[in-house]
Formats: sequence, C-alpha cells, structure tokens
Amino acid sequence: MPSIEIPRAALRVSEACNALAISRSKLYLELAAGRLRAVKCGRRTLIPATEIKAWLDGLPARSVRP
Repeated sequence: MPSIEIPRAALRVSEACNALAISRSKLYLELAAGRLRAVKCGRRTLIPATEIKAWLDGLPARSVRP
C-alpha cells in the first residue's frame, strides 16, 4: 500500500477527508462504526495521524485480476 505523508500529529476533519480522499459523510460513518477514532480539543474534532494509519492498514487489500 502506498505511503501517504501526514504533516502533523492530528488532522482536522476536512484535512483528514482530503488526505484519505473520502467524503465527510464517509469519515463520520467510520467514526460512528468505531473503525476510526477522533479526539476533541475544545470544539474542534481531530483525527490522530496514528488512527488514520491504523484505519488504512485495516482496509482489505484489493486483489488484482489477470
């Protein structure tokens, strides 16, 4: 799986969506399902970079058909 560069220890929701190339709705679905974890800092929701990496590592590998 290709590596993505995450510039900080945690990303805002919009930044995480951009980094993962998923919609805001999909991100919130993953949070609700417990597959991705967020933390709060005041009113801001942050997604730790370690959680993003763990989520990506947990996705099924795509099989390539000949």
